[in-house]
Amino acid sequence: MSSLYLPELTRLNTVTDTVTSMDFHPTELIIAASFIDSTNLINRNYITKLLRLLPDGTIDETPIETLQENTHSPVAFSPNGQFLATGTRPSSSSILLKVLPNSPSGNIMSYFIGHHEWITSIAFDPTGHFFATGSSDHTARVWQVVPDGRAATCLAILTDHYSIVTSVVFSPTGSFLATGSPDNTVKLWCRDTNWTCIASLDQSIGGGIYGVESIISFHPTLSLLAVGLKYGTVTLWQKKTDDDTNWTHIKTMKEHEQEVHSVAFHPDGLFFATGSLDSTVKIWMLTNDKSIVKCVHTIFCPYMVNEIKFHRCGKFMAVLTYEGTLILYDTSILIQKKTELLARQGIARLLAQQLSTDHTSTDKGLDIIREQKITREVDAANQSLQVAVLNSIEAQAKWKRGKGGRISMKKRKINKRKSYCK
Repeated sequence: MSSLYLPELTRLNTVTDTVTSMDFHPTELIIAASFIDSTNLINRNYITKLLRLLPDGTIDETPIETLQENTHSPVAFSPNGQFLATGTRPSSSSILLKVLPNSPSGNIMSYFIGHHEWITSIAFDPTGHFFATGSSDHTARVWQVVPDGRAATCLAILTDHYSIVTSVVFSPTGSFLATGSPDNTVKLWCRDTNWTCIASLDQSIGGGIYGVESIISFHPTLSLLAVGLKYGTVTLWQKKTDDDTNWTHIKTMKEHEQEVHSVAFHPDGLFFATGSLDSTVKIWMLTNDKSIVKCVHTIFCPYMVNEIKFHRCGKFMAVLTYEGTLILYDTSILIQKKTELLARQGIARLLAQQLSTDHTSTDKGLDIIREQKITREVDAANQSLQVAVLNSIEAQAKWKRGKGGRISMKKRKINKRKSYCK
C-alpha cells in the first residue's frame, strides 16, 4: 500500500516509435531517447532523439535533434553534459559518441569499434573523461575520451564474466567500476590497479540464481551498492572498512513479485527506486542503519518496467516500460521529506551541543564518557526521527484512505436517498 504520492506528469508513447532507452541531461531540461520505428518489422529503423523537457514536466515531442545513425539503446550523457554516447546496430556493434552543440569542440560525432555483439549498457565516470560499455559478447570495456571527443582509447577489456554483461556503473568517486551479469555475480574493478577485478559479489547470498540479470546502482555519496535480482529480490552491499575488496551483504528486500529490472538511487541518497517485471515501481527509504530499509510507495505501471532514471535535480523520475511508454513523475516530495529530516536532525545536534556545554569537567575521563553518551543519544534521536518521518508518511496515507472511504460512504448514502425518491 502506498505511503506517499508521486504525481504523474506526462507520458510519451507515439504510435510509430517505441522508446527503448533514455537518459536525462545533467544540467539542462533535455531528454535523450532511443526509438525503434515499429512500422517496418523487417528493416527496423533505429534512431535517437533529443527532446525538450518543459518546466511543468511535460515533453515537447518536436525533437531538438534526431540522430539518423541506426543508433539503438542504451544512451547516456556524460556528467558534464559534453558528450552523448549510444550503441549502434549489431552489424558493427560500435559506439557513437556525439559531442553536443554547446561544448567547446562543437557538434561532431565519432565512432569507436570494439565489441563483437550488442552493447547492453553504457556509463560515464564522474569526470566525463572515461566511459564503460557492457556487451552481449560477455565483456565490458573501459574507454578514455580525448577532450574534444574526436577519439577514444580502449584502456581495458574486462573478461571475467561467463555471460552477458547487462549492467555497468561507476562508483561516485570514479575509482571503481561495477559490472553485473546473469552469471550470478557483480564484479568490482579498480582504476588504481589498471582495472583488475578486486571483488566478486556472489548474488546467490541474496537469492540470485544463474541466468538472471544483475542490475546495479551505487549510492551517490556512500560506499553502498544496490542490486536487483530475480524473484523480486533487491540486495544491499556495503564497504565497511578501508579495504576496497571487503564488501558485505547487509540487507535483502523482497517486495516485488517478479524479476527486478532496474535500480536507481535518488540524488539526495535518502530514497531509491526499483522497477520490476511485475509492472510496479517501489520507492524505498534508508535510515542511518542501512539494514533498516522500508518500502514507502508503490507505483502501478501499465506494463513491465524496463528502466528507471532520476534527474540530477531530484524533481523528476522517468519510468520506461517494455511496451515502449516513457512516464515522468514528480518526485519533489522526496526532496521535501529529506529537508524535513535534516531540519529535525539539526535540532538534535543543537541539543547535543547544549548538553556538552552544560556538562563541562576537568576530568578527561568523564568528558570522554559523557561524549560517548551524547553520541549515542544523538544517534538514537536521529534514528527515532527517521522512524517518525516514516510514521508521518504512513499516517498521511491512512488519512487519505480514510477520507476516501468516508467520501465513498457519503456518496453511497446520497445515491440511496435518490433511489428512495424515485
